[in-house]
Amino acid sequence: MILSPSDTAAITSALPFFTPTPTTFSDGQKNPLSTDASTRLARSWFTQQGSYSYLSNYLSQTGVDVNNQQPLYTYTNGASTQLNWNLGNYALTSITGYRGYHFNARNDEGTPFNISLQGGGKVDEYKQLSQEFRLNSQIDGVVDYVVGLYLFKNGVDYSHGGWVSGWGSDAGAWFASNAQYAALDADGNGRYLLMNSLNGLNKSQPQSIRNHSEAIFANADWHLSEPLTLTTGLRFTQEGRRNQGSSYIADNGFAAELDPSVVNGVVLGGFDSYFNSSTTKSVSVLNGNVVPAGTPGATVVGPNAAGSSPYALTTDTTNAALLAQANAQANASALKYFNVSTWSGLSDAQKQQLYYAQAIRKGQIGVLWGNIQAQGFNKIQPTYVISPSYKINSNETAYVSYQHGEKAGISQVINGESALAQPEKNNSYELGLKSRLFDRTLLLNADVFLNNISNYQQAVLVYDSYTSTLKSDGTSYYVSATGNVPKVQVKGLEIDGAYSGIPHTLVRFSGAYNDAIFKSFPNSGQPVEYDTVATSTYTPNPYRDVSGQNLPGAAKYTFNVGAEYRYPVFNAGEFHSSFNTSYTSRYNSDVALSSYAWVHAHSVTDFAIGLGRSDQKFDASIVVKNLFDDRTPQALTWNSYTPAVYRWYGVMFVGKL
Repeated sequence: MILSPSDTAAITSALPFFTPTPTTFSDGQKNPLSTDASTRLARSWFTQQGSYSYLSNYLSQTGVDVNNQQPLYTYTNGASTQLNWNLGNYALTSITGYRGYHFNARNDEGTPFNISLQGGGKVDEYKQLSQEFRLNSQIDGVVDYVVGLYLFKNGVDYSHGGWVSGWGSDAGAWFASNAQYAALDADGNGRYLLMNSLNGLNKSQPQSIRNHSEAIFANADWHLSEPLTLTTGLRFTQEGRRNQGSSYIADNGFAAELDPSVVNGVVLGGFDSYFNSSTTKSVSVLNGNVVPAGTPGATVVGPNAAGSSPYALTTDTTNAALLAQANAQANASALKYFNVSTWSGLSDAQKQQLYYAQAIRKGQIGVLWGNIQAQGFNKIQPTYVISPSYKINSNETAYVSYQHGEKAGISQVINGESALAQPEKNNSYELGLKSRLFDRTLLLNADVFLNNISNYQQAVLVYDSYTSTLKSDGTSYYVSATGNVPKVQVKGLEIDGAYSGIPHTLVRFSGAYNDAIFKSFPNSGQPVEYDTVATSTYTPNPYRDVSGQNLPGAAKYTFNVGAEYRYPVFNAGEFHSSFNTSYTSRYNSDVALSSYAWVHAHSVTDFAIGLGRSDQKFDASIVVKNLFDDRTPQALTWNSYTPAVYRWYGVMFVGKL
């Protein structure tokens, strides 16, 4: 296929386009923009590159910077075999399948600076194997049935190099807070620390996931009378989910000496410094974290009073080897960056610079953990259906159905802790009519449906005990993970049909009204526009009740209409032309239902025209996707959006032997 050269960047780039971050939160309070790109790019570190600016380049609507973008490597392979045996009144089928997959992506933060390196994900190996046996038969025209056995297992490995985070020489200046940047950019020693703090650091999170399913099933159509058929089905599936992984530093880069001594029990062999900002109170600190007074091994850092240093080394004093290593690394840092032989010989200003550089590094290292086996999921889960249908006449059939289904729980590790997502359960009801009208030229189907889902699985906000303990600043920190929503309800109406009453023409159409709501979700995470900065009169609440609101990504109205015209030409040729228009009403693209994330109603039309052989052995077509160049974003946040796939066109050739 040949693409037009215009707008191809919008098709191939997965990066969002950025917009100015709002200057106020939803409660009217001022947004300090302390971590916003506008603040970071205004620092002298980045303004030295005069050809690049926040307004002209970062907020550009015509392109993105991908200086560290690397190729996407992916491949897949597979095979399947189906064997059928006719055993008199029985038909036996065996289906065996295999699929393998590899994926390697490296992303960029969208600037020309050396900030993100090797960021992205890597699936070193994915394999799945399945085997199904089915036996079909009938009993004297009273019942048609199928029974079977289904076996499935898969494994995915994100091994060494998988899910990597990497940083470059500009990362320290990017991730520093305003106070940290001001102190480190004050002189050459500080700028050396700023550059080295994250340069070359590489973090990896290998993971091994193993799933298996074993199921027995049966389905039967009971012909109770000429017009009445009862469909029943039952399936029992043994679901097993296992997940284990670790998080470690794969490469220390240029500043191994700035590592902390211990992170979440993982020994790194560095040192820990602490700053006590209080002028009246002392604090007990162990490995850089505030701990209760009297904790064995803790260091008491005195108040920031005149004549005393507010900075101290705080490595476990009861571990002689760790303490010796920490002191050695602190002294090595003093020598490397200030040409002073010991930590104690540094001035408070120099200690502050080391403390800030290490804080930047610790903030990006985050939590580490050794190999952890997450809580697994093992359970027999039932699925069943009962659906009577009544043949009103030769052209109309009415039916009603009830189905119960369950989705397996999810075994996962979140910041070094097991976090099992509970299984999802769905009870579904449907009433429908299938019909052929106008001398069978119009196929028209319609149904109304109701789904009640409990423990709906989606991204939720969970308490991050590690980060909360690490920062010890009175603020509770949270992290996104797959969890459960207590109750979700989906109800609506669907129609679909096709009309063939016009010569050489087939018209297809479908539509749906879909009311998908959180029936009960009192603990949804707050959206980005919520003020999370605590004041003396205001304490942030990380959660809000969104019960009654629509699910993210769930448009209430969708409609699709298309037509195809085919006309014989020449001896064995066929001219054809077609279009398809899809309409989607507005929906919210953010899992936290941000007021900035509404994607407005839009439609997209595709068109094709071509000529080929009537036996389909050869065909050539001109294809236009998004004919009217609708540019409605695919997703939005309050300071970025994922662009639409703009109009493109090409020539497509199809042939077969």
